Amino acid sequence: MQREETVELKWKPDFDMALKRFEAWWNRAILDRPPVTIAVNSDRPVRWPEKSHATLRDRWLDVEHSVACAEASIAAGVFLAETFPRYEPSLGPELCATLFGCELEFSEYTSYSIPIARSCRDILDLKPSLDTFYWNNIRAKTDLSLERGRGRWITSLADLHTNGDLAAALRNPQDLCLDLATDLAGVRAAVDHVNRWFGPMFEDLWAASATRASRARPGRRRFTRARRTRSRATSSA
Repeated sequence: MQREETVELKWKPDFDMALKRFEAWWNRAILDRPPVTIAVNSDRPVRWPEKSHATLRDRWLDVEHSVACAEASIAAGVFLAETFPRYEPSLGPELCATLFGCELEFSEYTSYSIPIARSCRDILDLKPSLDTFYWNNIRAKTDLSLERGRGRWITSLADLHTNGDLAAALRNPQDLCLDLATDLAGVRAAVDHVNRWFGPMFEDLWAASATRASRARPGRRRFTRARRTRSRATSSA
C-alpha cells in the first residue's frame, strides 16, 4: 500500500526517496537500487549540551537532556543513502522488565534490571503495569522528541525486549540458563507469558505517538491502518 503523504526532514532532504526505497524493499522489490545505510563520521563537532548530573541515574532520567543530546548529535550528523536522522527514547534494553516490578541499575552506556523472580515459574504470576515511573519517562521523551523533532528527525519507539530476553531480565540470565536444564517447560511457559504483553506495550506507545503526531498535523494521516497492523505483526514475531 502506498504512503499517503510526503515526508520532509531538514537534515535529510531526500528522505522521501529513501522511504520509497525502503517500502519497495519491504515488498520484496527494488525501486532503482536496494536501500543502503552507512555510518559516516562528520567533520563538524557535536555541540553537546553543557549540563552536569549528580549521578548516572539522574542523567539517564533527564528527559530534556536526552532529547537535547540527540538534537546536537543529529545537527552535526551526515546522512547518506538511506541513513536518516532519528531518536530512540531509551532507558536501556531491559525497560520492559520495569513494567513487571524490576528496578534499573544504570551504567555509562546501558542499564541492567534487578531480577525479582526466584524461579522461572514465578514469572507466571507477574502482570505488567503501563503506569510506572520508567515507562512514563519513556512517554515523556517520546512526547518531547515528537515536538522538537517535527520536520527534523524521526522519533522511533523504545526498544521493547520480550521473549527470552524479558524472562532473563526478570529471572537473571544465569539462573534462567540453569532453569533450561531443570525446568524447560517452566521456561517455555514464562516466555509465552511475557510475550502476551508485547501487543499492549507496543500499542500503548504507538497509539499515543500516532495520536500526538496527527494532532500536530491535522488533516494528514501518518500511516495507514494496514501498515500499523503489519508492523505490529512483524515486531511481535
